[in-house]
Amino acid sequence: MLRKLIVQDLKNQRRTYLMLLLLSVGCAIVSSVCLVIEGLLSSDASSALSAMGLGLVMGLALLSAFLSPVAIVFSVAVYYYRKMVTDEAYLTFTLPATAKQTLNAKMISGSIWMIVAAATIILNTAIIAIPNVLVHSSDGYTFGMLLKDIADSFLLYYSSVPTMIVGNIAWLLSNLATLLSQLALIYLCITCGGILASKHKVLAGVGLYFGSQTVVGAIMETVVLAFNFEYLVGSYEGATILYYFINALLYSGLTVACHQINKHLLQNKLNLA
Repeated sequence: MLRKLIVQDLKNQRRTYLMLLLLSVGCAIVSSVCLVIEGLLSSDASSALSAMGLGLVMGLALLSAFLSPVAIVFSVAVYYYRKMVTDEAYLTFTLPATAKQTLNAKMISGSIWMIVAAATIILNTAIIAIPNVLVHSSDGYTFGMLLKDIADSFLLYYSSVPTMIVGNIAWLLSNLATLLSQLALIYLCITCGGILASKHKVLAGVGLYFGSQTVVGAIMETVVLAFNFEYLVGSYEGATILYYFINALLYSGLTVACHQINKHLLQNKLNLA
């Protein structure tokens, strides 16, 4: 049943999200072309074209390239609200699925789309930056140098290869755990907003999210600062890696806690058996 729910959620969201992703990539391509054209022209011709609207087109396309993936995150929250809190939730409640299955399906499908959105932002950055770098680079700048610069932008460097691998894995896990915790917290706040408010459910959910986010951020920061990482491991690199692993552990715990509380509320307050 869980697999069917995940597939159904992905199908329901696919059309809107794919349109946003394609729009985002298209805007990135337009921005890249505008930057290349401006880089190939002389300063006088470039200024003239910018005055004619090239700069405006480039700016709007650049903005859209990064706003569209962000819109997916917002859309994921709206989809959960519509399926779990509004009148449309009646259909969700009639499905032969438990609260755990329904919530897991929403969590998995939402996570997939948020990861895709994050990957699209990285892709758009590459689409915009790589042609522009090649156009403005010197004649001795090779494609291999470009790949090295890209690696330098995305990898955290350490004194040895094994340490670099472990450090980047820890960094990736930390960011992934943070992303999943935000999704779980958003879902929990939406559920609480639907329970606490009869009319202004959206405002209640948004208020709860920003309030809880402030509290959670302060608690996490306090816990992390309580550890003297460099003293514990004896080196700055080891302290950095330990920080990322502890951050991943803390936010993974937050994800599980929000998920379990949300499941309990769905079972006992919204009558999703």
